[in-house]
Amino acid sequence: MTVFFHTLGCKVNQYESQVMLSQFQKLGFSLCAENEQPDVCVINSCTVTENSDKKTQQAINKFRRLYPETVIVLTGCFPQAYPEKSAAISAADIITGTSERGCVAELAVEFFTNHKRIIHIPELSDDFENMSIGTFEGHTRAFIKIQDGCNNFCSYCIIPYSRGKIRSKPLNIIKQELENLANSGFKEVVFIGINLANYGKDLNVTLDPHGNCAVQGRRPPLYIDTAREDNDAMCSFRGGLLTDALKIADYTDGIKRVRLGSLEPDIIDDMKIVELSKLEKLCPHFHLSLQSGCDETLKRMNRRYDTSYYEKIVEKLRTTFENCAITTDIMVGFPGESEEEFNASLQFVEKIGFAKIHVFPYSERSGTKAAEMPDKIASNIKTERAKIMAQTAEISRKNFMQTQLGKTVKVLFETYDGKVNKGYSENYTPVSYEHHKNLTKEIHTIKIK
Repeated sequence: MTVFFHTLGCKVNQYESQVMLSQFQKLGFSLCAENEQPDVCVINSCTVTENSDKKTQQAINKFRRLYPETVIVLTGCFPQAYPEKSAAISAADIITGTSERGCVAELAVEFFTNHKRIIHIPELSDDFENMSIGTFEGHTRAFIKIQDGCNNFCSYCIIPYSRGKIRSKPLNIIKQELENLANSGFKEVVFIGINLANYGKDLNVTLDPHGNCAVQGRRPPLYIDTAREDNDAMCSFRGGLLTDALKIADYTDGIKRVRLGSLEPDIIDDMKIVELSKLEKLCPHFHLSLQSGCDETLKRMNRRYDTSYYEKIVEKLRTTFENCAITTDIMVGFPGESEEEFNASLQFVEKIGFAKIHVFPYSERSGTKAAEMPDKIASNIKTERAKIMAQTAEISRKNFMQTQLGKTVKVLFETYDGKVNKGYSENYTPVSYEHHKNLTKEIHTIKIK
């Protein structure tokens, strides 16, 4: 039997689709070949915007039309956040949320046995769901989900309702996962999560008076390799912070580079940046989610920093990491965003000079505080502001690219078309290299012309 995956949204969803694929494969399924009809079609949904919901519904309709006999599974953030809306989608045979991803394959087998529609959306657990991978189909870089959930409740965001509280993967599981991926030939990994910078806050790790790690509560113990003489250097255990997970990657043979997914800037400070700078394999590319360059807008968004703090963190990263790239997300048209506030945000973006910006208009999510706010911005104004911000983002991108000319960088090549190898440098600059040989999955030193 075969299975096909259609994944929407973020890197966390991509990772979880890989986890579910491995579960299907353990039960005897194989990945469906292109242009063939699968026995099971899994749609891993996103619900971060209204457009995400539309894409989910369109995908369900499309695959039901293309594959009338296929078992369609709807899973992910949309069913978890809006279970009643999801249950009303009759074209889906199986509906699950963001927890118990490991049972999706078993539910498919159950459906083949009983031929009865299944709706299984349990409440989110306080514990990190045990999941890991040993490979990543179709990728040169492997994602590792080490964190889930968010406690921030930004006024526009539905994610805390679809992902639950902060949960962290124990370090011993991260260690094994890194080793498995290295053994599969992956040289670069990307640590990802819903609120990645909060990794470890739920693990209840403290230091005793002698600086040793003491684990409290019912959380799984963190990894301590008593066989290593350099164990103290390997794990600082400062509150189970992100640097501890990154240090394991530093000590994993075969892994050459490690990246971080999106980070919330309010968790980053000078001390953490200094700790990060000690890591040999960490790539100098940081995606700091800004959302707005206007302090008044940030307050209404319930973001926990202001532009002054954000600018300070960017400056510290740039002075600490050589050839550092800063990327971000910018939202326009948030309720109450005046022309003056939009212009303030635009000017701040110009001031920072990002390497790349994801620009998107505000999308109302029912169940959030922002959905009840007055002074909604008209759609045509949001569209126009997104266009203006995108133009500024493109100028910023080009300016950053100019700074890369003449630099010598290490590139992990990911694709080859028979003539040109394409890949990314340490700071995620895209590089093309014409060569007669396929260099995919190899790291080479290249001078950018």
